[in-house]
Amino acid sequence: MKVVVNDKIYVQVRDIIFLARLYKNKVLMNYYLSLINQGFGDNDFVKANNKLLNKLLASDIIIDFNECKDYSDYHLSSLIITLTLTSNGNSEVLEHKIDDLRDMISLKRNELGYSIPLIPDDKINEVYDDLNGCFKSTIFSDYYVIESLNGEEVGDTQELLKRGLKYLHDKGLIREDVKYHVISKGSYVVLCIEKKKEVTILDKITKKFKNKTSQ
Repeated sequence: MKVVVNDKIYVQVRDIIFLARLYKNKVLMNYYLSLINQGFGDNDFVKANNKLLNKLLASDIIIDFNECKDYSDYHLSSLIITLTLTSNGNSEVLEHKIDDLRDMISLKRNELGYSIPLIPDDKINEVYDDLNGCFKSTIFSDYYVIESLNGEEVGDTQELLKRGLKYLHDKGLIREDVKYHVISKGSYVVLCIEKKKEVTILDKITKKFKNKTSQ
């Protein structure tokens, strides 16, 4: 799986070895081995800084997280079926795409066995020089990162959090009484906005049924 943010591409290490085998390319194979020797695992994401790799990632061989993150389980499952029925190309590529789509389904169900990093998407990047910190949006909706400007541990977290929340409120992105929680990651802090659970038609029918049976 890859994550494309403007001109930057982040890719899973396992995709590098897949492309190396697919194209029988020694350069990519050595790049993969160097990452493994640095301690990266197959499911880890790294910023692509290899010209050949970037060129290959510009194609649709590897599933793009940003293109699928808002799809429902049903839509993702439909994509898998469509790919299976219409594909007339390389079976290895098909299987790799389907594996990524299955991972997206697992992510939706909170069953994914690895973490996808909170990569800033540059849509929000508020810099506060007086606090030596910044407030950034990420590829996950309602998740924001508070970090220092020099890469060190965040200083006045509360003030940065206050300003970040004010920015979101002023832009109409959150309500004044919004609920949230904060997770400290040492060198940065994650702000998670808690959304109200949407009431579906099924929820309404279930509630109505319960009320009738309890009478």
